[in-house]
Amino acid sequence: MKKFATEGGMLVRFEEYIARLIYHIPLPQRSFAKRMRIFLPGIQGSSLTDPFIQGKINYRTEPQEIMLNFPSNSQLPAVNKDTINDLFRSLSVDNVLLLFKRVLLDTSNLFTSEDPIKLVNCCEAIKALIFPFKFELVYVPHLPEILLDRVETPFIFMLGIAGKALYNSVEDTIKDGTYIIELDHNKIFQRPHASTIINRSGSTKEKIDEDLPDLPFYLYKKLHGRIEKYGNQTRNAKKPLNDEDVDEIREAFFEFFYKLLRLYEQEPATNAAEPMQMTNENYN
Repeated sequence: MKKFATEGGMLVRFEEYIARLIYHIPLPQRSFAKRMRIFLPGIQGSSLTDPFIQGKINYRTEPQEIMLNFPSNSQLPAVNKDTINDLFRSLSVDNVLLLFKRVLLDTSNLFTSEDPIKLVNCCEAIKALIFPFKFELVYVPHLPEILLDRVETPFIFMLGIAGKALYNSVEDTIKDGTYIIELDHNKIFQRPHASTIINRSGSTKEKIDEDLPDLPFYLYKKLHGRIEKYGNQTRNAKKPLNDEDVDEIREAFFEFFYKLLRLYEQEPATNAAEPMQMTNENYN
């Protein structure tokens, strides 16, 4: 459909085809078909109102065939691979994994960049890398100016602000504990907590240190080792990732979850008051 739209093969609005595809053409379940050919019959005698042209337009289209290819059940879901490229071009491997940890632990993350496309791509990339989990909290990768006050919302969010001027206008209102990801400078930092901690001596201090638990060290180290070369390739050698590289990165993150969840599945039930001991032997 994209090809028809870009090459001028569509004689009616793109939305007309989308509506017809959604409402009038039933799709089989993924387990029954890997490839499907859809026949779109020509439309005759219909009319619509174009806001840019006075009156109505009568149109007629020829029958068209569209081939849909479904990903295999044994493959990771389809993703725009340019998003992974943008993420690894913008952040070092250490910062990618730091962001990965913070998204997994449900922290609020605010992305900033002068390029709105980079904002959206990097947000989409980190969402893809946490599969099989899904980010289902507040998500606006390109926050419009009218909604800038959402940075002080008490909910967990993933937001993006395009432009330093817009970020500066709301910097003082960003809620405490939010992590700021500066994509243009490969920098991640936490907005200090305004809350205080009372020590045993009775004095108080600001809570500004990193307050998130670490990922399992052995799995983290292995994941870091698998993706490090791709980070060096994109940031140092300025060489974009190809499709095979992106697939390898996604498989490395998926394997992290597989081994972590397998660990919990194999661990025998213990007293809830006793923490589970996690050693290197558990991950082999």
